[in-house]
Amino acid sequence: MNRDASIRSRLREGPIYSAFPTQPAQVSSVQDLYDFICSGPLLDKVGLTAEKVAESIDKWLFYGSKLCRLFQLNELYLTIPEKARFYHYYIPVFLWCEDQISEHRSKFKDGEEIPPLVVWIMSLNGCCVQYPFTIFSTVLDSIFIRIGI
Repeated sequence: MNRDASIRSRLREGPIYSAFPTQPAQVSSVQDLYDFICSGPLLDKVGLTAEKVAESIDKWLFYGSKLCRLFQLNELYLTIPEKARFYHYYIPVFLWCEDQISEHRSKFKDGEEIPPLVVWIMSLNGCCVQYPFTIFSTVLDSIFIRIGI
């Protein structure tokens, strides 16, 4: 089987999550999303400011889109709780982890072996800590950073 046929066969695997919505999407602007992000409870705790959010809004959009695909949600039809889960919790924590990784790597010169960085993320019992781990591992894998349990 040639490479193209192999790729096509893998693309056909699995269920298709496509359905037409029953009502029109309430499309909000990037400004509305920015305002929503800035109202989140974790921004100052993870070292983010409104200016930093504005400078990295493309990242927020990218990660939000990635999360929607991961959870098989339509980004135009997110409920307020889904939007809050992504933009108030998952993405800010992920961006904090990304900053920690970057800061850790910057302490070493090119060619030097970089020791592992251990990041401990706690969650209340019953808060489905597996979801954030799955998200972080998926996104980190996509930017070629290995993680472990």
